Amino acid sequence: MLTRRYAQGPRSRIFVRALIFAAILSAAVIFALARQNQASASSQDRSKSPAIKYEFDAVSIKAAQRGGGFMPGFTSDGFRGASIPMRYLLTQAYDIRFYQISAAPDWITSEMYDVEAKMDPDTADALKAMNPEQRKLAQQQMLQAVLTERLALKFHNETKEQTVYFLTVAKSGSKLPPSKPTAENNQLIGPDGSGVSGYVAVGRPAVTGDRKYIAYAVSMSYFVRLLSTELRRPVLDKTGLTGTYDFSFEYLSDVAHSPTPDSESATPIAADPGGASIFTAIQQQLGLKLQSGKGPIEMFVIDHVERPAAN
Repeated sequence: MLTRRYAQGPRSRIFVRALIFAAILSAAVIFALARQNQASASSQDRSKSPAIKYEFDAVSIKAAQRGGGFMPGFTSDGFRGASIPMRYLLTQAYDIRFYQISAAPDWITSEMYDVEAKMDPDTADALKAMNPEQRKLAQQQMLQAVLTERLALKFHNETKEQTVYFLTVAKSGSKLPPSKPTAENNQLIGPDGSGVSGYVAVGRPAVTGDRKYIAYAVSMSYFVRLLSTELRRPVLDKTGLTGTYDFSFEYLSDVAHSPTPDSESATPIAADPGGASIFTAIQQQLGLKLQSGKGPIEMFVIDHVERPAAN
């Protein structure tokens, strides 16, 4: 009996160890499966949670009751614009210029509105965490939602060949001084109450014209927008100038809007009697040149739009 017990003892211990190992392995597999199921459930919960919609929480659009007083635009928690046309919202929402808008009713430009919109805290925090390009796209989506919901806007795009002006550097070279941070560059108030740099103010002409513009920290993309408005024709930047500049120029607004002689000519352009046209002023005073030509312009064609309903 002793020999038999001795012979069976090791086998029993091996069998017991095998059972224990199998139990541990089973427990590990069950634990791993439970963790996997838990992770899968968490993933499903996250996929079911609503993504942030880049829309305003509340929007007020009313007929203008006051003057501007500040630049329209986004604030830390919304959007503010006093006495602005709906055309402004269109250009900001779709990153277009006014001359690209086609088939628009007159009130889009002539009627002024006070616009105030608020976003919820989650949306505001999400915008703050974005880089500038991402934030711009999200803000455009928010304004697009306003135009769709409040103005029932419908549109399509088409490209047309149009007469344009090309802004280039004259042979004499640019006379634009680089911008410098000064108190004057921040004298305009933004929508959130802070100073605004990069804008054009209207000044008092001296003796060479009846209109004067003073630019503070202005880029060429900003400047061609101003020129497009003044000339009522698309102006495309071909200067290659990438900085921001402080400058001023003045001209006679009633001088015929026709380009000046070719700046490559050896003969300098003489000053116009009683004041310079905008073409002459830009070349003489800024060292730039406006040339007429043809270019493809993507048009924003309005198919349907309604006045914003009263709040």
